[in-house]
Amino acid sequence: MKNQSQIAVWGIVLTLGALLFSAEASFAGSPKLARDLEGKNPASQVDVIVQFRETPTQMHFSKVQTRGGLLRRQLGLVKAGAFRMPVSALKDLANDPDVTYISPDRPLYGTSNGSPTAVLDYHTDTANAPVAWGQGLNGSGIGVAVIDSGIIDIPDFHAQNNVVVFSQKFCGRNLR
Repeated sequence: MKNQSQIAVWGIVLTLGALLFSAEASFAGSPKLARDLEGKNPASQVDVIVQFRETPTQMHFSKVQTRGGLLRRQLGLVKAGAFRMPVSALKDLANDPDVTYISPDRPLYGTSNGSPTAVLDYHTDTANAPVAWGQGLNGSGIGVAVIDSGIIDIPDFHAQNNVVVFSQKFCGRNLR
């Protein structure tokens, strides 16, 4: 008798455990969908970046477009595309085996002024330039040598009397 009651108790425990596990799994979001996309109004539109397993082709973009997505920009370097699409289609898209992750297309801003325009917002502080400016120094008469495999002689280097005196290409290919 004792053996049957132990089996019954274990049966109940296992059944409850299975129910809890399945309930937790049903409420858990997709591992391919960024958490901050969950819980959004299904009737709204959202800007997202959809990453694919391979560099996307028109076939991949069409999979998003058939779900109401509007391609805003191809991001081949990161195997992705930027889309505007209905929130209601995100979970279905996340189930596509060619999709690896869906994240919000968040705006990026420079930290110096909150503006969406590109700024070099760390260069003066990194060089402690305000201290030099406070002493009346402005960099005139100073020569700078840059040895870098990624520098290309571009017009910006010639602005405000800046002069590239010498450049040497150490690789056989043209970097432009």
